[in-house]
Amino acid sequence: MPSVLRHTSVVSGLLFGLMIALVTGCGSSTGPGLTPVSGTVTFNGKPAGPGTVAFVPTDGGSNAASGNIDKNGNFTMSLFNPGDGVKPGSYQVSVTIEKEAAHGDAKGNLYPTTYLSPARYMNPATSGFTVTVEKGKSLVVKYDLVP
Repeated sequence: MPSVLRHTSVVSGLLFGLMIALVTGCGSSTGPGLTPVSGTVTFNGKPAGPGTVAFVPTDGGSNAASGNIDKNGNFTMSLFNPGDGVKPGSYQVSVTIEKEAAHGDAKGNLYPTTYLSPARYMNPATSGFTVTVEKGKSLVVKYDLVP
């Protein structure tokens, strides 16, 4: 292979790599304009999960975010991709805790989901939880559900 052709291939490869790094944000864990938000959920003071935390914009916008609660009660909020963060703004919050169990039998019959969280927490309008996310300020929140 002539050296000019080899040099062109190397330059093309470097330019492609630079373009991918710019598009993906060089491994940044949050998306553009998003703020990292994580936290814990407890029920009667004990870690609660699995389940879901949802942030619903108070201005009626379409930037609702959610996070899956693990069995230890930990979650990280996501808007577009897992763990990428939340748009700055004010939100009402819902928290749903599910009973950890199989969701079907060996024959493929599905069981209805059993919720452990009281119904008021599953609706952002009645949960009593709100949050304000500020641009560039990571946020850690805690939600304690009571019967």
